[in-house]
Amino acid sequence: MMMIKVLHLKNVLNGVDFNSKNRKSLNNIIDPTIVASLLRNIYETTGMFNLIYQESKTEEEKQIKYLLWVHAGLSHRNRFDGVTTLKENKDKMENELKQMESIRSEIEQSPLFKSMDDKNQGKIRTMIKKKDYLIRFNGNKVVFLSWTRFTHISHFMLIHQMSEFFSLPICFEKMKVHTKILSFSTYKQHL
Repeated sequence: MMMIKVLHLKNVLNGVDFNSKNRKSLNNIIDPTIVASLLRNIYETTGMFNLIYQESKTEEEKQIKYLLWVHAGLSHRNRFDGVTTLKENKDKMENELKQMESIRSEIEQSPLFKSMDDKNQGKIRTMIKKKDYLIRFNGNKVVFLSWTRFTHISHFMLIHQMSEFFSLPICFEKMKVHTKILSFSTYKQHL
């Protein structure tokens, strides 16, 4: 998956040009909004993967984080409940609601969840309600995380996806300044 994302980014960085039949042409250009979007996607995918699969110390931790991530995705998809008109889509939403309930139940039946005190079980339930998965475990304690706790680069890319604020040379110049943020040691410090 990451290989495809990086290859796609490499292809976008080659730029696009155009020559029409009447000999009008468009110079080779790179769309900075697409570059920023792809970079942000790669960065967030890597962060999510590391949070679930690398940072987890036990299989139970990994399973709870993974289930929270799946639940968050299904919850975000179900926000379109009021605008769904096709029966097929309504059926899909009903199945996803059942799946979300099953996930909640699976989390609450896990040995790790059962071993937590009420306060930390409440934190997991809060994450389910908030449609979020950014947590880490410190033994039986749950610690909330957020993208902003361990990065500013995601926000930098989001701001610069707006074409009126963005030009490619400025972006790459600013990226040089923010390179330290991308280092693994910085990431680990903020966990």
